[in-house]
Formats: sequence, C-alpha cells, structure tokens
Amino acid sequence: MEHAHSDSQVFEDTVELWMYYLKTRDDLTRTTLLSPARWYTEKMLLTHVDNIRKRKLMEEAKDDEENKKSETLGPKA
Repeated sequence: MEHAHSDSQVFEDTVELWMYYLKTRDDLTRTTLLSPARWYTEKMLLTHVDNIRKRKLMEEAKDDEENKKSETLGPKA
C-alpha cells in the first residue's frame, strides 16, 4: 500500500482486503480472542488510509510537477 499510487487499483484492493480481514476477524473471534490486535478497528484503518492517501497525493503532485518541469526544460535544468 505504501508503494502504490493513491488512485491505483492495487491501493484500493489492499484497503478492501484489510476491511474484509477486520470484519472476518471480528466475526470469528467476537467472544474468544482477547488480544491487543482486536483494538485495531475499521475506523482506525480508515483513518490510517486517509492519512496515507493525503501524504501520497502531496508526494504525487510534487513528482508530477517535477516531471513536467523536466519535460519542459529538459534533463539539465
């Protein structure tokens, strides 16, 4: 997830898979698992994904701007 573009299918599939994992884990271990891992919730995942997406959008915008500049001015600029 860290290496895929924020709008890529890989990124979206990763988020969807994590959501499925959390729901399945909660359904299967509702009364049996007592672990700090259960504290990681869907809400926490979505917050984490939003933070990653925001950071990646800034990085991607910077990279796009640098690419446009190098295409316009050439590699020596």
